[in-house]
Amino acid sequence: MKYSFPAFVGLTAGALSATISGVLIAQALHLSDDIIASILLLSTFLCHNWYKKERRDVIWKKTRNFLNLKSGSLRWNKK
Repeated sequence: MKYSFPAFVGLTAGALSATISGVLIAQALHLSDDIIASILLLSTFLCHNWYKKERRDVIWKKTRNFLNLKSGSLRWNKK
């Protein structure tokens, strides 16, 4: 089963923006570099697992069930 490039880019952009936000908040609160590094590692780990293991298949199935592509035209799935 192949996954679309735009979905991968969207998830990567979301993960990157969440990581940057976490680091900026940590810097604004004057937290130590160890805590900032922990935030980076934790967000990378969580985003990787979220996309790779569980949510990837769920997102793909929901998208495939929601949109039903037939004969080159976009039709809504009525299930």
